[in-house]
Amino acid sequence: MHYFADTEFDAPTRSLISLALVPLEGASLYLADPEVMKRDNIDPWVKEHVLPIVDVEGYTPQYMTPDEMRKSLETYFQGEKGIVVHVDWPIDMTYLSELLITGPGTMIDIPSIVFQLHRVEPYPVKRENDYVQHNALCDALALREAL
Repeated sequence: MHYFADTEFDAPTRSLISLALVPLEGASLYLADPEVMKRDNIDPWVKEHVLPIVDVEGYTPQYMTPDEMRKSLETYFQGEKGIVVHVDWPIDMTYLSELLITGPGTMIDIPSIVFQLHRVEPYPVKRENDYVQHNALCDALALREAL
């Protein structure tokens, strides 16, 4: 199954803010960490351009801790074989990969996963919906349309 992923993060603190996975067909997964969003030391650009749009009408995440995100990912991928995740930026692979790790030498139960990095600009895309750039779910949807 093919998925299109995007993450929003605070680079200076290496903190994941939100993650979205959009399949070719079926339900999307959109997760956000509310604790990261409350921090005072978030990059000013992220405070201005990302945090206000993590939750916008029609694009509302499930708020949870990183450990809860791991469990949610495992449930989301349960039974999938041949998982292919498409991204448009290398750090998206990093943050998603880090969520696959559950502890020293352990990871969530998935048979395999392949990442494909595409050098594309998902905006502007021809679309019926008005996506909000820098909202992880909107960006993942735009990437799916661009590819």
